[in-house]
Amino acid sequence: MKIRLNSDNSKDIALFGYGIAAVLILALIPLKAPLYWHGTLLLLSLSLVLSSKVSALHLISRALLIIPGLVAALLILPVIGGETQMGAATALKLTGIMLLLSWMTWKLPPHRMFNAMESLRFPTWLVEILRSTYKNLCMLIREVFSMRKALKSRIVHRGLWLIKTAGNMVSLLFLKTQERAAYQIIARDLRNHDTNSPTMEEPTSIQIENVSYRYKEGNGQALHGICLEITPQSKVAILGCNGAGKTTLLLQLSAVLPLQSGRIEISGLEMNRKNRARIRKEVGMLFQNPDDQILGLTVEEDVAIGPKQLPILDTEKDSIVESSLRQVGLWNQRHQTPHRLSGGERKRLAIAGLFSSGSRILLLDEPMASLDPPGRDEITVLLEDAHQSGHTIVAATHDVDFAAEWANIIVIMENGHVIASGTPDILTNSEIMGSVGLKLPRVSQAFNDFEKERPSLEKKIPRTQEEALNWLRDRLRSRS
Repeated sequence: MKIRLNSDNSKDIALFGYGIAAVLILALIPLKAPLYWHGTLLLLSLSLVLSSKVSALHLISRALLIIPGLVAALLILPVIGGETQMGAATALKLTGIMLLLSWMTWKLPPHRMFNAMESLRFPTWLVEILRSTYKNLCMLIREVFSMRKALKSRIVHRGLWLIKTAGNMVSLLFLKTQERAAYQIIARDLRNHDTNSPTMEEPTSIQIENVSYRYKEGNGQALHGICLEITPQSKVAILGCNGAGKTTLLLQLSAVLPLQSGRIEISGLEMNRKNRARIRKEVGMLFQNPDDQILGLTVEEDVAIGPKQLPILDTEKDSIVESSLRQVGLWNQRHQTPHRLSGGERKRLAIAGLFSSGSRILLLDEPMASLDPPGRDEITVLLEDAHQSGHTIVAATHDVDFAAEWANIIVIMENGHVIASGTPDILTNSEIMGSVGLKLPRVSQAFNDFEKERPSLEKKIPRTQEEALNWLRDRLRSRS
């Protein structure tokens, strides 16, 4: 999506252009030029920083980056090469450039700077590399601070034990960032659409016939002969404990994992290498951790990833982004960085990305994980709105209360097998639920315990609060 040249964006372009020009002028002055040239330019840079009231902390954080260069210029060059004047000139030049870059990054947040670079026709590959590098550095810093808090809360001993623990943290940090990077590659792949693929008009049905899958890493068979039929505009909850194969099945349906055996048909289109791009355009997936799929530096930029690939007018792309953000209640936070959002808001942002991409089938991996009650209610309302607008929704979860209140089709899995499927009444079957290690919904459990005390109860066990209220009303009417 092209950047809109409003007044704010024009100011950003001018500021960035002037800043880069000043940096280039400072960098191109020969080191052998008189020292007062370098000193004068340094003073001009310093006056610019002081007039803009750049914070001391911001300056210090940027100054740390040039310490190795200053040490080399002031100590190594004079001692080894006898180049005292050149060393002083290098130090003045580095400090001046650092002050100018500090001023630029103080006046321009990174996402606005990258947008200005795009408007100034910087190479797209360069802007994307810088944008991705910055985002990954932010992710790394957040992980470091999170692990540091955990370490401080658990440290009792010091000395060698602390050093060993810090070393283990570095290894763990590498593994965590590697895993996050792998998920983000998948997320980017899912949101990269082939603009030449025609839009599918068939009803959003899913046919799964005898699908099996085995991971190469030796984790055993993840899926065993799965057979399911999901009708258009269904609300499906796939229930099972950890390791049941729920996430693997979703990854198969989203064409992330290759089909090893069996057959999958999405909206009348058979899944194969040829049709993979069209299927990914039809299907959107919400990961358990929304941070794994949030790719933009701002809320608005992330939601725009899908629309900006469409061959439509920029005004239409802007309209899609605004509509998607308003739908999830994040329009007023569109300029915020995603990591400043709450867990529930980041889930909603990830869902907005699915809406803006035009996905008609939504695959959700543990949509209620790590959410507080208000966050659960917000996501439930969003899913209900999406269903009413015609989406087919498949949610993998072990939250039986959510499944009981929301779904109209239940699929129960264990060790890669489908144990049972059908209406939500399955959730009140204590024999089936107990066989896979799941409990009844809380409402059903209470009535199930009551039924054991009063076996003469004739009505079926309620599974939702509404059914429980109706059951109680009927009992009161029968007594009156």
